[in-house]
Amino acid sequence: MQKRAEIHAVPIDPERETGRQAPRPRQYRLTSARQIRKELSRLYGELRTGQTDAETARTGAFLMRTILESIRVDQIETELDALEEAAR
Repeated sequence: MQKRAEIHAVPIDPERETGRQAPRPRQYRLTSARQIRKELSRLYGELRTGQTDAETARTGAFLMRTILESIRVDQIETELDALEEAAR
């Protein structure tokens, strides 16, 4: 019986291969409703043009909605704190 050769995958290091630094991943700063709206618009455009699959778009939209809800709760808590402080 012939023995099979084992294949070991070695990750490619783009910096070593090309001598150039790999692009940094995009950083997201979703700290306002406006930023979330813009990101949702971008995501929708990618979905419509086929650059993003439906599952990825659905997950992204869900996460952004969760972030938006957190922003709203934080704003309400801040306003409530200010009202309570003014009432003292």
